[in-house]
Amino acid sequence: MMETQQQVIDMTIAMGKTVADLIEPVDGFHPNEFSNNLNADLLWMNLQKMKPEWLGKENPNNDLIDQMFHKRRFRVSDENN
Repeated sequence: MMETQQQVIDMTIAMGKTVADLIEPVDGFHPNEFSNNLNADLLWMNLQKMKPEWLGKENPNNDLIDQMFHKRRFRVSDENN
């Protein structure tokens, strides 16, 4: 768990943000949406590398779905490309 949190911190700093940008400043001092998104992206990337069989096949309609909703969610992997 601590290793994953350090990865999130490292990714945040690499994006030019501070560790404080990961924390919800109101209502309980818990991880904010930005932090949760990074954690989810990190989990997904680790699953793709270590346990791709858990993910199944990619939906062949992903591009069509992105077009229909006129937006694409930010992914950490996009930042690295």
